[in-house]
Amino acid sequence: MSRIVPAVVLGATIVAVAPAAAQAAKAPSPSTGLAGGITAQSATLTGSVNPNGAATRFWFQYGTTSKLGTSTPRQSAGKGEAAVGAVAGVTALKSGTTYHYRLVARNAKGTRYGKKRRLKTPKVPLNFTVAASPNILDYRETTTIAGTLGGTNAAGRQIRIERSVWPHTGGFQPVGNPLLTNPDGTFALPILASSFTSLYRVVTTGKNPIVGGPFEVPVRAEVDTHVGHTRVNRNARLQFKGKVRPAKVGVQVGVQKLSSKKTWITIAGSRTTQGGAPFARYKLRAPIRGAGGLYRVFVKVDDGSNVSHFGETIRIRTRR
Repeated sequence: MSRIVPAVVLGATIVAVAPAAAQAAKAPSPSTGLAGGITAQSATLTGSVNPNGAATRFWFQYGTTSKLGTSTPRQSAGKGEAAVGAVAGVTALKSGTTYHYRLVARNAKGTRYGKKRRLKTPKVPLNFTVAASPNILDYRETTTIAGTLGGTNAAGRQIRIERSVWPHTGGFQPVGNPLLTNPDGTFALPILASSFTSLYRVVTTGKNPIVGGPFEVPVRAEVDTHVGHTRVNRNARLQFKGKVRPAKVGVQVGVQKLSSKKTWITIAGSRTTQGGAPFARYKLRAPIRGAGGLYRVFVKVDDGSNVSHFGETIRIRTRR
């Protein structure tokens, strides 16, 4: 665009044309475009800006209501007189949610707003990530079942933790009261483990329940060990006795010695016998040769109810 200006040369009037760049700058002209690359948590906002001859910066405003509330970082659109592309990525969006957005541009002549548009992020199916910590337990130890419910509308959902105790004839039963997921979908519940290896799972309450698991949390057998003396004559047959919890009657029990190669060698064996209600007993003798050494009692469990385990390590010395 040009304008006509008069000029005088040697007493004559001449008409001259001024270039378009000499025209006064104006406020920018932003145009909000469509959003692309939409995922459950991100999108790319687009548009165009004509700086109208003045150094111009642009940004996008967006939010879950028409009041918007969040802005992308400012970017330069230059100071030309032609429209240039405007692009900005937005992240940390909520799945299954409608967002409003618009392009904003500003220069020394003013601030202008593009029209508002909307986009909707897709829903994500609910899903569990869950585990126990610790995930292998000592007898009657406490564990924490913790994890995250992911997906759309995962915050504040009521869930329950269920357990199936070996031999799993009673199916899954609730453990404790139902609980609500945190705003980020996380949850945690400390529980006193069963005496036996168990399966755990997490379930949403209500219609169409979502299930996380099941996963196994093994429980070690507990082995108490007692000896009458820790210093004996060489080649003496020392008695080892104690209890095994839970009551594992008829399982293999052995006295082991730590070898010079740092491996445990079984030197005597027997089986557990009936004890009280929560425990079985064992009693056996093992030869103490040489200068003695480190000894322990090992209980082998093969039926899946518990994990084989050992008692405390005891140092036995011999007299010359």
